Amino acid sequence: MIVPDGLVENASLRTYRHSLLSNIDLHAVVSLPAFAFLPYTHEKTYVLYFSRKPHRKRGTMQEAPIWHCIIDNDGFQDGSKRYPINEDDFTAVDGDNFLKKDEVDKCGFVSIDKHIDNDFLTLSSETYLRRRYPIEVELDEFQKTLESIIVSVRELVNEIGADNE
Repeated sequence: MIVPDGLVENASLRTYRHSLLSNIDLHAVVSLPAFAFLPYTHEKTYVLYFSRKPHRKRGTMQEAPIWHCIIDNDGFQDGSKRYPINEDDFTAVDGDNFLKKDEVDKCGFVSIDKHIDNDFLTLSSETYLRRRYPIEVELDEFQKTLESIIVSVRELVNEIGADNE
C-alpha cells in the first residue's frame, strides 16, 4: 500500500499506527523520494508491505522486526523535470534483496521494540536508519578539544595574515 508521509510519522496519528501494528503484520516499509509521483503530487510517500493477522492474533502488538529501506534515487532527476538519470536504488527491493539486504543508512531490520520505544511510534525509515545520536563527552575533554581548535584557528588566521603582507 502506498501512503503519504503523514500516516507513518505524524505525531497525532500514533494511535492509528498502534492499531495498525495490532491488526496487521508489517513486513517492510520502503521510503520513496519526495518527487516519485510528480507531476501528480510532491508528497513524500512510503510503501507498506503487510499481511493481515490471523483473526485470533488481531489486537496483539506485532513482535517481528520490520525491514526498512530508503530509496534516495528512483532513476529520475528530482524536481518538476523528471529526466532519467543513471542512479537507481530500486535494486535494494528487487528480487533476492527484498527483506534481506542490510546496508548502513539504506536498509535493514529494525526491532519492534525500537518502534514501540519511539514516543510517536513512527514508521519512518529515516527515523531508524539515519538518526544520529549525540556523542557524550566529559566537560574537561570538551574544553581541551575546544582549546585545540582555537589554537588551530589562530594559527590559520596568522598564516593567512602573513600571506597577505
